[in-house]
Amino acid sequence: MMGKESKLVVALLIVMIAVMAIVGRMLVSNKTIKFRSLSHGRTCGVTHRYDVVITSQSDMKALWEQMYGVAPIASAPIIDFDRNVVLAVFQGQKPSDGYEVLVTKVVAIRDRILVLVGEHCPGEGEIVGGAPSQPFDMVIIHRPNLPVDFIWDRTCHRTGSMTSPVCNDASPP
Repeated sequence: MMGKESKLVVALLIVMIAVMAIVGRMLVSNKTIKFRSLSHGRTCGVTHRYDVVITSQSDMKALWEQMYGVAPIASAPIIDFDRNVVLAVFQGQKPSDGYEVLVTKVVAIRDRILVLVGEHCPGEGEIVGGAPSQPFDMVIIHRPNLPVDFIWDRTCHRTGSMTSPVCNDASPP
């Protein structure tokens, strides 16, 4: 027969196993993170491909000046960086205006935040303007407490518009 102490130890072990199972499921499951668009366009002053997490108003102002010059028509948007961050993706210099880049999904997975990025390239026979472009997309999410990684779907979809979520069916690894 088990003594009181043995029964208590067994009960504690059962509770610990149950808690570990619940926490384990929470860590493994993906959670879609809501985001809202801040700015999206096909022309800016950023001519190289890159992605960035903006965490302060001074960084936002510096990026805005890089995008639009020191005296832009509109000043950098004011963001509550105590509660939010800005995720920005830049496709780089492209030969025409038929290109587009878009944050398609943001998910929390295990120990990080993944930002899924889709690209659109002009298809054969698609009519586009001849002016060079620098496509970009900027979104706002609640400030995460996990590191952020960007996953680019470099398939470069050639049909439809990137504003439609069906254009990028990328999923996290």
